Amino acid sequence: MKKLVLGIMLITLNSCDLFKSGINFEIDNQTNSIVRDIKFYTSENIKVIQIEKINPNQKTINFLSMKDNKTDGHYILEFTRENGNIERIEAGYYTNGSVLNDLIQFKIKTDTTNIFLK
Repeated sequence: MKKLVLGIMLITLNSCDLFKSGINFEIDNQTNSIVRDIKFYTSENIKVIQIEKINPNQKTINFLSMKDNKTDGHYILEFTRENGNIERIEAGYYTNGSVLNDLIQFKIKTDTTNIFLK
């Protein structure tokens, strides 16, 4: 009986998001121009997701693994607009390497970038 209960507990825990060590992110280019040289990483700068470009009115969804992150920090999005301006946006928060949100969304507009944490 104890083995059955232990087995059920392991299956239940395994099916949960408790072991997720990273964050999903979405970058939505809501402009009429290409954004290039996109980088998404944490303030610890351990792992960097690089995306060559996102076309106008297109979006990308990805996952940043944070299994080696150990401290408190935030997320950083960098990209280059078509006019050559480099944008660096700091957003969100994680603690002791653990995420507090399931998803961070960036909506790039002509003159700003909106951020949504879910």
